[in-house]
Amino acid sequence: MVLVGYSYGGSVITEAGADPKVSSLVYVAALQPDAGEASGQLLQKFAAPNDAMRATPDKYFFLPPAKFRENFAADVPPSDAQFLADSQDQLAEKALGAPVSVAAWRTKPSYAILTTQDHMVSPQLQRWMYQRSGAKVTEVSASHAVFISQPAAVARVIEAAAKSTN
Repeated sequence: MVLVGYSYGGSVITEAGADPKVSSLVYVAALQPDAGEASGQLLQKFAAPNDAMRATPDKYFFLPPAKFRENFAADVPPSDAQFLADSQDQLAEKALGAPVSVAAWRTKPSYAILTTQDHMVSPQLQRWMYQRSGAKVTEVSASHAVFISQPAAVARVIEAAAKSTN
């Protein structure tokens, strides 16, 4: 089984990937914490070039729709960016503060898509995390919405991860 994590989902697969059924991990513009690290800690290491994130009174983060395209999906058609803005999930501050207990990338092959035009997860941070883990990195000139702007590039990396485990 190959686990794929996008953005904050990288933190999820970092821990869930410890399951013995998991053969490899794919990080797509994703956070990749080590054991004991929280996602929020990583995001502070190299700040993303955006100041648009807002918090609700009940401590959930979101991008205001007017700032969404330029910060999240600059390389997708405006109508798609608007749909993403209107349907975005908010991320709980509590989730960003929770450290992972295990880093599956320490024992499982890892692949990563580094998005060089990302304004959400800094390309510097992505490079640092992926080098630290020894991931096989594919750099893509894309925004954080790489799964929409360049789906074939994402699919190729996932396919490579799946083939390497056979």
